[in-house]
Amino acid sequence: MEIYLFFVVVLLILGAIDLNVGIANDAVNFLNSAVGSKASTFRKALIVAALGVLIGVTFSSGMMEIARKGIFNPQFFTMPELLIIFLAVMFADIILLDFFNTFGLPTSTTVSLVSGMFGGAMTMAIIKTLDANQDLSLVFTYLNTSKILSIYTAILVSILFAFFFGFIIQFISRIIFTFKFRVKYKKYGAIWGGIALTLINYFIIIEGIEGASFATPELVKFIEINVWYVLGGTFLFWTIVLQIINTFTKFNSLKLIVLIGTFALAWAFAANDLVNFIGAPLAGMAAYQAAGNYSDPLNVLMTDLSKPAKADTLILLLAGVIMITTLFLSKKARSVTRTEVSLGRQEEGVELYESYPIARALVRIILSINNFFLKLIPTKIRNWVRGRLDTSRLELERDAEGNEASFDLVRATVNLMVASALISVGTHLKLPLSTTYVTFIVAMSTALADRAWGTESAVYRVSGVMTVIGGWLLTAIIASLIAAIISVTIYYTSIFGVVLFLGLVAFLFIRTALIHKKRDEEIKLAEERLKIKVEKFSEASDYLARNLIDFTSKLKESINTGYTGAIKRNLKILKKFKKQSKELRELSDTISKDMLNIVQSFDESALESGHHFANVLSAINTISDSNSHFASIVYNYVDNNHKMFGDAHISDLKKVNKMLVKVIDTLEESIKNGNYFSKDKLKEMRTEFQQTSDKMLISHIKGIKQNGITPRMINIILHIIKDTQHIMEQLVELTDSYKQIQTDLKTKINELEKNEKS
Repeated sequence: MEIYLFFVVVLLILGAIDLNVGIANDAVNFLNSAVGSKASTFRKALIVAALGVLIGVTFSSGMMEIARKGIFNPQFFTMPELLIIFLAVMFADIILLDFFNTFGLPTSTTVSLVSGMFGGAMTMAIIKTLDANQDLSLVFTYLNTSKILSIYTAILVSILFAFFFGFIIQFISRIIFTFKFRVKYKKYGAIWGGIALTLINYFIIIEGIEGASFATPELVKFIEINVWYVLGGTFLFWTIVLQIINTFTKFNSLKLIVLIGTFALAWAFAANDLVNFIGAPLAGMAAYQAAGNYSDPLNVLMTDLSKPAKADTLILLLAGVIMITTLFLSKKARSVTRTEVSLGRQEEGVELYESYPIARALVRIILSINNFFLKLIPTKIRNWVRGRLDTSRLELERDAEGNEASFDLVRATVNLMVASALISVGTHLKLPLSTTYVTFIVAMSTALADRAWGTESAVYRVSGVMTVIGGWLLTAIIASLIAAIISVTIYYTSIFGVVLFLGLVAFLFIRTALIHKKRDEEIKLAEERLKIKVEKFSEASDYLARNLIDFTSKLKESINTGYTGAIKRNLKILKKFKKQSKELRELSDTISKDMLNIVQSFDESALESGHHFANVLSAINTISDSNSHFASIVYNYVDNNHKMFGDAHISDLKKVNKMLVKVIDTLEESIKNGNYFSKDKLKEMRTEFQQTSDKMLISHIKGIKQNGITPRMINIILHIIKDTQHIMEQLVELTDSYKQIQTDLKTKINELEKNEKS
């Protein structure tokens, strides 16, 4: 029994770790609305959520039976077999959730648990069936197939309900209050807020009470008998309170509703999802204790786990404390929250996802359908609705640092009201709905109703949503596969397998922490760049100089990598070249956006330099395009194992590389020191490079008749030199245009200084 005691201890440790990674992913479910709407500071939102979690965990006792008998029939398994299943589930859950947290993707801890439990139990059932020489069709008798089906059905139905109710309620709410909601909310928002808070109170307190570890049958019955009185009293109470606040104070009562909703949703989350993290460890401990009561503990079937049971309130509270600690300390929790807030953001900003072809096609289809139905609606009604949904009247909160909210308080309230209601219904029906799926779909449907996905951002937001939903599908498949592999490994290796996977988890934690840190820094840098506002021409000059120095530095590094990889025919180096070329492309896009923001901040007199800015934008974009083409063709040439370059080719490539790097260095030094070449000197440099490279091209074309020189080889060399020529031409253009910008800025600064003195 000692070895299985070790298994139980490991299970409990894994349960604590799973609480950490699980809450990091699920925190977005209840923090999204408060954080996205700036209803309070992030810290206050955390405190409110923490209180909800701490109370909510005591309501989760009834859900713990899902882990004991919801997915499989425990009466067909022995204690060692169940411990293997539970260990496989926990290892799979931790590995999978930590991966999603690292990349800021919200996924379902419920689906992860259910799928992992299914994969582990199915594997053990197959092993038992084969060992007993039984027909494999008997495998399904080990599983609670009806419950598994009902769980997945409930999850799918909840997604449909979440989208429908989220869209409809947000659309109606926006029609009522419009985007300029403050005046109208002051007049008749108390009734609307009273309904919202009544729904939240009803589903969380009344429907959730029967799952509480401390609830007595008498208390539950009393509440059920008096439910309508409680509902009426709750609505009347909140309507009066909100009306008093709206009439006699300047406080925005919507912030109160959002905070109460955050508390309620955290409560619902803890009541519904705690089983996902500690259900398996507690079931494993119960199995070990039950087996100890028999004379043959290793072979007795675990019929005891089929009996109703409630978890100890102290254990639930301890789990709550671990979750709360994670809420305040986990950086990955903030990354997952950022993803959902970003996808539902009302205005444009840093887009976390690139557009996918399928997303672009989907957006076009939806726009076509929308335009078709718009034609069927009378013009008066269409114009009236457009007026009510006029986003130009948007009123967003700002925090103490001046950062604008991602969406307003009306939408935040609907998000919380709909999500908490649906999740609490699932808790009442003992169905472990995915809080992530529900809250995410509600957030996306309300964003859609709010016309948050405009033509400039729709494809990126749809791509992001598709990425998240694709992750959901992978969660079910991967969790089952990982749990199956782990359960087989532990079954045949026992304690060695457990130690192996403990080491793997430790390694992955360190690895993903480093990846997350780098990714987080890149996103924060992009967000900071977006906030940049240049008010002085001198600041604009300095800012452009820093960006262009960064660009030329990365360009030189990329070019050197590309030529080195091409000459050495080294795929590893060329992979690095492709990565660097992609980073240069992203940097050029960022610089373009920054420059446009800078131009917007100038007055009309300064816009006379606009064509020089356009030339700089065109130059850096063309340079990055040529560099990307260079990377692509060279990588493909080497990857396809085409003929090696001859000595003459290599010699010329080295010369071209050296000449281009010299020009880049010259440009970089001129930006740093302000010593610019004259236009004639720039033309001379370009002409010299052009003539030298053209001679090389002619020489190589003539050499095509030589033995061993193939048309494909000559073609790739021509492409390389031509791409380099394009880069050279644009560098000269960039230098000249930037020089003109600096000249114009200095002139403007002198004019401003003269005006200030006079």
